[in-house]
Amino acid sequence: LEAVPPETLDEKAGRRRDYARARLLNAQSGSRESLAAANRIYMAIIAAETDEEALGQYLFSYGESKRDQADYSEALEHSQKALEIRLSLHGEEHPDVAESYHSIGIAYDDQGNYEQAMECSEKALVVRTKVYGEEHPDVAESFNDMCIISMELGQYDEALEYGQKSLDIRKEIFGEDALPAAISHANIGNVHYWKHEYAEARSCWDQSLAIMKRVLGEEHPRISLLYDNIGAVLTIQGEHAEALENARKALSINLNVYGQEHPRVASCYNNIGTAYQRQGESDKALEYYQKSLAIWLKAFGQEHPRVADVYHNIGIIHREQAEYEKALEYIRKSLDMCLKIYGKEHPELAASYEEIAFSLYGLNEAGEALENLKRCIDMYCRSGFWQVALEALDNLEHWLEEHGKPGEAQEVGVEAQRIREEHDLQAPVESVDEEE
Repeated sequence: LEAVPPETLDEKAGRRRDYARARLLNAQSGSRESLAAANRIYMAIIAAETDEEALGQYLFSYGESKRDQADYSEALEHSQKALEIRLSLHGEEHPDVAESYHSIGIAYDDQGNYEQAMECSEKALVVRTKVYGEEHPDVAESFNDMCIISMELGQYDEALEYGQKSLDIRKEIFGEDALPAAISHANIGNVHYWKHEYAEARSCWDQSLAIMKRVLGEEHPRISLLYDNIGAVLTIQGEHAEALENARKALSINLNVYGQEHPRVASCYNNIGTAYQRQGESDKALEYYQKSLAIWLKAFGQEHPRVADVYHNIGIIHREQAEYEKALEYIRKSLDMCLKIYGKEHPELAASYEEIAFSLYGLNEAGEALENLKRCIDMYCRSGFWQVALEALDNLEHWLEEHGKPGEAQEVGVEAQRIREEHDLQAPVESVDEEE
């Protein structure tokens, strides 16, 4: 169509040409300018289109584009309009309807509305399975969506199951070295990360990164996500210089593509902050945490998991500086958000109770500190996070001994040893004052 003189195209064909151009600009994601140009094209063709089928497609693609740019409310609005048109044209059991359910589910997920996200993703899966059967790329995409959402709901075993189903289908259809398989590897790695299984996470991400570099090149936004994730694991493993190098690679790519105000940039700032924090450079860490917080607040408002994450991180900084009251202010703010978002039983809450315990202990409020630490240990154990549970148990044993409760301390020590032997774990190497 680009080669055809514009004057020979009718209006509908001209819009189809412009639509193809907008999709290409969006898929390349090469710069803020290309994304802005795609937006202008989408708005023009949506305003001019009278054919319902074409309008539904344009609205859907514009919603996808707005989601890539972190404009989640507009993404949801346009995706829902596309769904309404497609339902009126085709009824429930049609691939385009499933595609819209998928898109709306991802938009809800981006906003932290995980229950609604799962509901839409399950609807997409039902339709796609009826239309295509089990072995189809769109079915694999739905399993991939449900892997991500289950992970964010704290349902890690279910998430791994969905992720593996997605990977198996994609490997069968596309082969082991194709981009869809790399995406599934990356998300399975994310689940392992949240299960504190860092070696498994790194292995999955390394597989994904090798494929993506070959397929997409070095400067694609998908590559930046892997650099960011690998940097987070390297920080935990104490490889601070390499962690910062990876986080800065991710930051450079995302700044070039999205500019200063995008949530992916905020994620990079957050991980750079964590790397500095682990090196003991608290002032630099706080500077980067504040940068990430400003972006996430602007993108999501107060009630979002990422905002809760950075409040938690800022609280840790203040606790490490013995500013316990200020630490409690931030950690409790994070906890309140997590309770609203996740409910009372999500594994994410355990780290908040643990940090509250540390700050209370610093304020010599031992009774309440012990209560929060026990609550944290219970959540870690119920979630199967045995290594961090073991570290918390060792802290509890130490605190009980300090407060003249040798009998209780001994019971805790026996339980810690049982977990250590049963799950083949090593004793923590850090002292109690260095625990995080």
